[in-house]
Amino acid sequence: MIEIISYIFILAVCGFVAVPLFAKKSQIVDQKTDDLLHQKQLIRETIHDLEFDFQTEKLSEQDYKMLIAEREAAIQKADSEIGRTGGLKNKNFLNNLEAEIAIVKDKLQPTTELVCAQCGNKYEKGNKFCSNCGAQL
Repeated sequence: MIEIISYIFILAVCGFVAVPLFAKKSQIVDQKTDDLLHQKQLIRETIHDLEFDFQTEKLSEQDYKMLIAEREAAIQKADSEIGRTGGLKNKNFLNNLEAEIAIVKDKLQPTTELVCAQCGNKYEKGNKFCSNCGAQL
């Protein structure tokens, strides 16, 4: 009885290991494309956070420009990798395009409001301390 269970277990493990070997190439390309698109989205979110940090004067202009340039280079690398694998040909191109347009629209909207890093209260440029919580701005 133990031999039969051991045999079934060995067959199950071999099958589990062998499944990726027989996967279709399009499934692998789709997964790679999904990973790259997710990576691009994370980088865009990081850029958005950097813009906020720059606006709240947590980053110097030199550091901000350097970090943004690095992130944009990473996005271009991901784009070229997607183009090289031909991944977007297998995806719903319009959905990806709409997502990219929405991100660009968010960046184009003016964000002149300054907010306190501690409590989120709005303040005017030139203020040294938050009028709500007293934190140094």
